[in-house]
Amino acid sequence: MRLISIRMKNFRCYKDEIRIPIEPLTVIIGKNDAGKSTILDALNIFFGEGKIDKDDASTRGDKSDVIIACEFDDLPSKIVIDVNAETDLQSEYLLNRENHLEVIKVFNCDLATPKLAETRVLAHHPTDPQYDDLHALTNAKLKQRAKDLQINLVNVDDRKNHELRKAIWRNHGALTFQDTQIKLDDELRKAIEAHFPLYALFKSDRPSTDQDVEAQDPMKIAVREALKKKEKELEKIQKDVRKEVEALAKLTLKKLGEMDSSLAKRLNPRFEAPKWDNLFKISLTGDEEVPVNKRGSGVRRLILLNFFRAKAEQLRTSKNAVNMIFAIEEPETSQHPSNQRMLMEVFSDLADQPGNQVILSTHTPVLAQLAPVSALRYLEVNPKNKREIHFAKPSKTTLSAKVPKVVELASKALGVLPDHRVKLFVCVEGPHDISFLKNISKVLSKNKVSVNTALGNRSIPDFGKLEKEGKVIFVMLGGSTLKYWVTKLAGLHLPEFYLFDRDNTPPAAAKYQATADEINRKRGNRCKAVITNRKELENYLASHVVDSVISSELGRSIVVSRSANLHFDDVPVLVVNATGWKQGHAKKILNEKAARKMTYAELQAVDPAGELIGWFATMIEMGDLS
Repeated sequence: MRLISIRMKNFRCYKDEIRIPIEPLTVIIGKNDAGKSTILDALNIFFGEGKIDKDDASTRGDKSDVIIACEFDDLPSKIVIDVNAETDLQSEYLLNRENHLEVIKVFNCDLATPKLAETRVLAHHPTDPQYDDLHALTNAKLKQRAKDLQINLVNVDDRKNHELRKAIWRNHGALTFQDTQIKLDDELRKAIEAHFPLYALFKSDRPSTDQDVEAQDPMKIAVREALKKKEKELEKIQKDVRKEVEALAKLTLKKLGEMDSSLAKRLNPRFEAPKWDNLFKISLTGDEEVPVNKRGSGVRRLILLNFFRAKAEQLRTSKNAVNMIFAIEEPETSQHPSNQRMLMEVFSDLADQPGNQVILSTHTPVLAQLAPVSALRYLEVNPKNKREIHFAKPSKTTLSAKVPKVVELASKALGVLPDHRVKLFVCVEGPHDISFLKNISKVLSKNKVSVNTALGNRSIPDFGKLEKEGKVIFVMLGGSTLKYWVTKLAGLHLPEFYLFDRDNTPPAAAKYQATADEINRKRGNRCKAVITNRKELENYLASHVVDSVISSELGRSIVVSRSANLHFDDVPVLVVNATGWKQGHAKKILNEKAARKMTYAELQAVDPAGELIGWFATMIEMGDLS
């Protein structure tokens, strides 16, 4: 399952209902006490990793009706109710109008010990009398309902509630539907929750407590993830143990009854499910055996940073990864600005892996500037003390001149100013294209390769260095960063260079030909769009370099491709087929490690027409770069 939104009502500062959309990467911005941490804590409670308490209820709201609701897509095709019973969410009419699963947890904080009162789903559900309440009926009542409706149950296993429900619904033939909240019984709730992503919350620094051990030591998350992968095996162990123990308990009661029947009647075997994660104790300690949560804040954050880096590396190659949501409160805490930049790269990398999501709250412009605008969520407290959420709808390209409101609010709150050092925007399709251009430009820069431009003869600079100096901003189409838009706000009208993959094999037209033509026709001399002559940027890598790097990564010799059509092979797919890697990992290795290994001589051999050097010449001329 993938989280796509969270809804809250009567929870802490959110008396009135608010809905926050969630992306693969979500960056929450707002002033102090706006409610950023509350969102992360609400998710922690929803996923069962945190406990609700009396102080979680809004002081101005209904304390008996505290709501945290999460909406999911990417749903399982089947859910297992017990060992011998499978059903699906759609045939149970438990999905909303968009075919998403919206789970609502209602907490009663008006009790001495607050608790989860009930779990519901908001569903597009049958409303016809006698067909609208089936999830609330016991097995006996479902059988009676079927009997009252004169439904033939010959081919129905009437011991299973979901089969009875489906048989009754099928009997109607023309059901009517409307949005309805359906209460889940424990059986269905547990079956659904088994598919929830694993939620890992890392809080910002504060005095160490027992609770903080879980938040500050990432090894606890590793244990929980490993256990989730073994859930079925652990369930079997639990059932086997329970069966044997209860058999002995019943026999004990039988024997007790022979001696004192009245006492035996008052005793029943009670089995409590084990907390498996409590059985495993693991921590990262130094030479002096000091636990992570007792180390200095800077050290803790560095360990955490490298935990995320390790997870990103592990997930790129894993074939059995667990869906995970990493929630990090103020990850910039105690970190040098250069580490903050690395953090954003790591989080983007994590969020790029299928099944992963990253949610951040931040006060620093360094992190926010590097995030796509589509990831930004700005929390505003209006004059009536109500919380509002501002965000931009994802766009397919950066061609729109309209500045999203979230940009104006976020830039003002964070103090992000237009950077007048910027000389050029380089717009590409994705993050791996940026890696390719940086690494190839570094090769050319090291070899002091120069090009003739309208500005005279210029050496090709290291574009990675230019980015760090603030002279070049790389922009992913459809994911423009805050830094991009803020610079746009300054009205500097800076030049923009667009690079599109051809994707299609001739004589078919290039995939983005119409877009490139529009840029070149309507945007004037300030903008220039080019399309690669080859299928994609990976086709400009020498095949023997690709083989060498892939072989080094695998620890064995491998030949990826010796095709006669090297210009239009889908190189990342060839690597995936040869290695079994995920495509994201294949593209990362190709554009980072293989591109970095290319020499100038190899670039000349693979691209004798000088197409790549021509791109850099155009960019140098447009931005007056050196």
